[in-house]
Amino acid sequence: MSRSVSIVMYHYVRDLVHSRYPLIKARSIDDFRFQIDYLKKKGTFISTEQLIDAVLNGSDLPQNAVMVSFDDGYIDHYTNVFPILYDQRIEGMFFPPVEPILANKVLDVNKIHFILASEPNIKSLIKQISLWMHEHSEFYQLDSFDEMWKEYAVPSRYDNPETVFVKFSLQRGLPKPARNALVSTLFEKYVTRDEAAFSAELYLSQDQIRIMNQCGQCIGSHGYTHEWMDILGPQGQELEIKESTSYLTPLGMPKDNWIMCYPYGCYPYNAVDEQLRTLLKSYGCALALTDHGGVADIDNCDRFFVQRIDTNEIPVR
Repeated sequence: MSRSVSIVMYHYVRDLVHSRYPLIKARSIDDFRFQIDYLKKKGTFISTEQLIDAVLNGSDLPQNAVMVSFDDGYIDHYTNVFPILYDQRIEGMFFPPVEPILANKVLDVNKIHFILASEPNIKSLIKQISLWMHEHSEFYQLDSFDEMWKEYAVPSRYDNPETVFVKFSLQRGLPKPARNALVSTLFEKYVTRDEAAFSAELYLSQDQIRIMNQCGQCIGSHGYTHEWMDILGPQGQELEIKESTSYLTPLGMPKDNWIMCYPYGCYPYNAVDEQLRTLLKSYGCALALTDHGGVADIDNCDRFFVQRIDTNEIPVR
């Protein structure tokens, strides 16, 4: 027996070839099916009940225990993922943010994805960010473009420096009012002016979430607005948790011993502050997932900072 588990993290899973946005960074349906078969051959799928029992009560897990998780509540998860998992009797963990479903909004992080998929000329996007910052610098009290470039234009494991800069400047680098305004401007220019219609096509509905749960899938919290938890104060953190659990519990999320999945992975510095840990405990959270890569060693990891493995780390052929 074992005390570790590999939790594979997914976002978009779609038929890219026939998509309106073939450049979106996604896992194809065929590749997803291949990965599920691969994981079944290499390991043993476990349930969320087994995971929670191991974390809270010290129970053992099978050797090479594996799970799959899905962030952001895309309709892909209902139409493309759920049927595959259901047919193979696998329990997945699904983490939909609430505001896009209730308010027909598109999350800024998703707007950025579709902006990048619609405008492959990354230098053009960077130039527009620079010009916009210059024009609005005084109004929003912005730092200089050069300073932000030095901080964020660094390569990551999956993106070149230019793409990292666009993502992080628009997700985190600019003050929230400024980044919201700039992202909306770019989204309207490159993607659509009808945000509500786009949202309805992108995200799960309440009924779809309920059906997935009734058919054995786990529903967990991904916050209300999908905001970085580490930049929120205690009141903001509590609002994210309270509003998301209040909405998701009637759709099937457990009232106690539920699972949190941090938006953006939550903390970029491998730590969770005591305030958030205490808050999660008070609301009945059993454990929380981050996007930091690696196999989760239950005995040696913080239960409110459980590691996952990106789908890109799993073979596709």
